[in-house]
Amino acid sequence: MQVTQVNSQSTAGTPRMADGQLIAMSLLLKEQVAALEDDLDQLENRLSRELCVPVRADADEATLSQSLQRMQADQRHSADSLAADLRRIQNDAEFKRWLKEQWQLAKATSA
Repeated sequence: MQVTQVNSQSTAGTPRMADGQLIAMSLLLKEQVAALEDDLDQLENRLSRELCVPVRADADEATLSQSLQRMQADQRHSADSLAADLRRIQNDAEFKRWLKEQWQLAKATSA
């Protein structure tokens, strides 16, 4: 672009580009913008999959942080529930009650 400007300067020293050159430069810039937008979309999608939260380049840090903290709290709750279930099934009587509860939950969710 700089070479074109230097070569096509008018006698007054003002840079001028031919219409064809402007059109070609405009098309090139549009292609570059489209390629960068595609790259950004791919990165946002990859991060969204890896972090299990929606990630957007224009999202603020606080929103992303809150989403990750909610996900962490959910995971912690799941781990605590599994640990409680594990403690319960160590006892034969509790194991039978736990199995009955699980069967009732499965029956209720399938209905």
